[in-house]
Amino acid sequence: MPAELDEFDGADEFIEAFLNMAAYMTKMTESMPMRSDEHMNPGELMKQIDGFPVHTIDYDNGVLTGRVSLDSVTEKDLEAALFAAPEGYRRQDPFRGR
Repeated sequence: MPAELDEFDGADEFIEAFLNMAAYMTKMTESMPMRSDEHMNPGELMKQIDGFPVHTIDYDNGVLTGRVSLDSVTEKDLEAALFAAPEGYRRQDPFRGR
C-alpha cells in the first residue's frame, strides 16, 4: 500500500536519498558473483508502485511471513557526530578494481 509522496514534508530529499541508496545497492549486487533478483531492488519497486511503501505484507509460498507498517513520522534535528565514522576509519571505494 503506497502513500502519496506529496503528503510528507521533506519527501523530495528523502526520495533522493532513498534512490541514491538503491542505485548503490544495485551497483554492489551487480559486482557480486550471485546476482540478486532485480525485482527486489528498492528503487525499482518504488517506480512500480509510484509511491513509498507504508504497509508491506510478505508471503512465502502462500504463507504469511511478516507485516511491516509505518505508523508515524517524527522530524528531529540530529547531531552530526551521530553520523561520523569512528576514529581511524577512512573512506574506501568498494568498487575499486572492478
